[in-house]
Amino acid sequence: MNEKFAEGETTSIKIGVGFAFLAVFYVGFLQFYNLGKLPIVQWDESRLAVNAAEMYLNKSYLVTTYENRPDLWNTKPPLMIWLQCGSMALFGVNEWAVRFPSALAGFLCMIFLGFWMFKISKSYYWGGLAMLFLSVSGGFIQLHGSMTGDFDALLSLFVLLSVYQYTRFYFDGKKSSLLWMVAFVSLAAMSKSAAGLMIIPLLLVFPLMQKRWKMALKLSVALFLSVLPFLLFCFLRENASEGYLKQMWLNDFGGRFNEVIEGHSHPWSYYLNNLAFERLNYFVVLFIPAMLWFLFKKNLKLCFLSVFVAGFIFILSVSKTKIHWYDMPLLSIICLIITVFLFQATSAIKRDLFKKIALVLIPIAMMPSVIDKFQFIVYHKNLKLSLDHYDLSCFLRNYKEEEPLRYISLNYDPEYYFYTKANAKITRGVIGTFELGEKVVFQHFLEPDFAAVYQYKVLRNDKSVKYIQIIGKVK
Repeated sequence: MNEKFAEGETTSIKIGVGFAFLAVFYVGFLQFYNLGKLPIVQWDESRLAVNAAEMYLNKSYLVTTYENRPDLWNTKPPLMIWLQCGSMALFGVNEWAVRFPSALAGFLCMIFLGFWMFKISKSYYWGGLAMLFLSVSGGFIQLHGSMTGDFDALLSLFVLLSVYQYTRFYFDGKKSSLLWMVAFVSLAAMSKSAAGLMIIPLLLVFPLMQKRWKMALKLSVALFLSVLPFLLFCFLRENASEGYLKQMWLNDFGGRFNEVIEGHSHPWSYYLNNLAFERLNYFVVLFIPAMLWFLFKKNLKLCFLSVFVAGFIFILSVSKTKIHWYDMPLLSIICLIITVFLFQATSAIKRDLFKKIALVLIPIAMMPSVIDKFQFIVYHKNLKLSLDHYDLSCFLRNYKEEEPLRYISLNYDPEYYFYTKANAKITRGVIGTFELGEKVVFQHFLEPDFAAVYQYKVLRNDKSVKYIQIIGKVK
């Protein structure tokens, strides 16, 4: 009897290890396949890409620049820019280099989530399942997520690591975890300033709720120390380029919290709706039952995670500026909560047959989301991006001719301007400044303005881009 039990246990472990291996392979495939295929995306990614390219080319590592002037629009600390700069040293100035740090952070976030779930369940199967939950969610491997060169995947990784080390210190009594927590909170702040610092009050709520005053004091001191690197950077940055602190306050702190920035105004329920219908898959319906289950079971560690998520959503919801990717750091923790709930619920099933059926049905139920995410990554199905806008980007990044090329665009164009950093032969042009023989590329909607000034020969005429050579001026 014992031999049969041991044999069955060994078989279960092997199946679990195999499932976890497939999960790691699949999430790695999703994260890195086609990573450099899309051109640099407008708005945040393109701004960061130019910041990183100029830092790499100019060898100036403290003050981020745009058009080789101090950048006071992107006022986040430059941890991501530094990583992108290092990536460019390895891979060159291109889309892959811009996105690799974000993609790596996203991959590590999924792997660590699986590790944390394994620690809880002592099961490779459940560790693999946690990784899959996060990978196929609507908001993680996504535009302005871990598939583009934005801040949020890096922030999500350090938030997850901070919360993990917090639970190890607070609930398990691991003293060394306090130092790790300080380090990861510091890195979260250096990743995205206010968004990283926002977790500090959430880490203090639980000891205050439990009236553990000494613990609250100890954590307060530790969390204050975690802010010091951020404050030191702010001092050095302001000293290097005056006006930075004022603009950072407006961009990242009081401005976004008290005012609507760039038209991002939504009702208070925006993030709840976003999580329910966009950011996670249909397993999100288990989140509320999971929190109630943890309260019933009196599992304080998991109750803390629920309180953390609820507090994070509350802070985001009362802020005036609401943007869908602000909730990205929550996705991994919510996926952990849901996976733990399923683990505990299936463990409570007494009939072994019914338990095995449940373990098979859960990944089967995930298959629609797994297939959808595969099609999104491989074929860019349901990609919420107007690709016509990037025809000019594709032309610029594929330009291989020896002659200089100038492009014309609207005033704010970092998604195109980046390619002047990637290829020294490309420069930005302005109508009225071109000479005879110059080669120019522009989008079709600018053709009337251009034709009013110049006579030209068409070298190539694509769907939305025209490539020409100037042969004269309109008299």
